[in-house]
Amino acid sequence: MHAAKMACCLLLAAGAAQAEDAAGIDRLNFRGDALTLELSADAGKPYKLDMEKRNWSDQHCKVSVNRQGGELTFLIDLGAVASDRCGLVIKGNVKPGKRVTADLQALNGKLSGQFDRVSLRGHALDMDLKGKYKAVALEANAVKGELRGDMDELKAKGDALNLAFEGASRAVALDGQAVKAKLKLLGAQPAASVEAHGQMVKLDLRASRQAKLDYQVQGQASKVDGDWANTPGAPLKLRVSGQAVKVSLDQD
Repeated sequence: MHAAKMACCLLLAAGAAQAEDAAGIDRLNFRGDALTLELSADAGKPYKLDMEKRNWSDQHCKVSVNRQGGELTFLIDLGAVASDRCGLVIKGNVKPGKRVTADLQALNGKLSGQFDRVSLRGHALDMDLKGKYKAVALEANAVKGELRGDMDELKAKGDALNLAFEGASRAVALDGQAVKAKLKLLGAQPAASVEAHGQMVKLDLRASRQAKLDYQVQGQASKVDGDWANTPGAPLKLRVSGQAVKVSLDQD
């Protein structure tokens, strides 16, 4: 296996940022084929980005890095033999409060820390997100996610959606053909709107025993498990609809 590492914070002809400019990056964009991304936003660590090429062929695989003001964009072309030969891994730490966007065929990623908005699209997403986010949006044919933290707004959409979330959120919206989700909302009385819509929906919702819940479940075939009392007008609202729907309501 041949692997090559490159510090993206070197000034390259492709336009990557210098080390002293890393803190000035406001937005990271990733476009193209497949990527493994490991990104943190920690003010206590140096700001840098490292790019690692695995099984790389300069003949078939290309990556370019373009800098425009505070935006850094990676364009990834792994060629027709990407699955057999080329792989790209980007690791690093950025200043808290930045934006991240991706439009890729496949993205496997881990993000931790404080971010502004994270918007990820592709054919397949497999994400592990921890920390504090103003907004998170995931959209792909297949979405798999493990999410923990404070996400003011969380949206996920896909043909096959498999999501686990533990933390605080003002609004959660899930939409897909097949939706499977486990949600644990923290706090004595979460004030949140949770919506899930799909052909097949399996949703587990858990919150504090003190929390009051206003819920509506609709489906051609629907089932609700749990003895959580339905309290119209409660701060925590759940709306689920689909053809085949199963909802479990649990209180700690």
